[in-house]
Amino acid sequence: MGSILWLLIYALLIIGAGYVVGSWLGGLTRITLERGRLDPAVRHLVVSLVKPLVVILAFVAALNVIGVDLTGVIAVLGAATLAVGFALRDSLANVAAGALLLTLRPFSGGDLVEAGGSFGTVTELGLFTTGLKTAQGVHVYLPNSIIIKGPIQNYSRNGLRRADVRFRVASNADLGKAKKALLDALASDERILKDPEPLVLVSELDERGIDLLVGAWFKNEDFGQGRSELVASIRNALKTARIQLATDAPVVVTQ
Repeated sequence: MGSILWLLIYALLIIGAGYVVGSWLGGLTRITLERGRLDPAVRHLVVSLVKPLVVILAFVAALNVIGVDLTGVIAVLGAATLAVGFALRDSLANVAAGALLLTLRPFSGGDLVEAGGSFGTVTELGLFTTGLKTAQGVHVYLPNSIIIKGPIQNYSRNGLRRADVRFRVASNADLGKAKKALLDALASDERILKDPEPLVLVSELDERGIDLLVGAWFKNEDFGQGRSELVASIRNALKTARIQLATDAPVVVTQ
């Protein structure tokens, strides 16, 4: 009876030691990770796992001390882990994808991105989902596993964006005159940057007409309004220079 009591006391001491060591290792891990560049959300996840894992190991060791057959316990734990993992496979995939996104940082809060089939401004970065706010004011929450599988286009990272306008003029148009009129119109808009310089290029030439590409660089904060007014500026410049637009081709603006 006495030996059993001592074994129980010893087992409790092991569990207590596991609790103390787990807390210490959790704090040490937190301090170590804070010195690195790991994202706070990922850091919090890693730190939160340290103490429970150490306590579980201490509990298993305590059971072994008092003579409990661990074969059945390990089998049950293995089966339970497999069942939980299967049930939570989608959630775990989102967590893994979220950890990658938070570590690699293809976008940050406030960035304008296109990802997972949605386009909007990043409002939330989480381990399970990423939140976007569309231009219509709709909040979209995308599972991270969907985002990580496809291309991610970040329109804010560069700080500058180029608006491209494609259109067609008549085949007999004076290209030199048209180019000068367009470049003068671009130069008159203070929002359009001089470096990188705007461009006017011939993209296609056939009997139907001449396809031109106008590209203008804006700062991110000027892009929306600047792109909106760019088409009107191009039309006015061509009209003033008496350059006729082809009637069978639309004006195409790319973002």
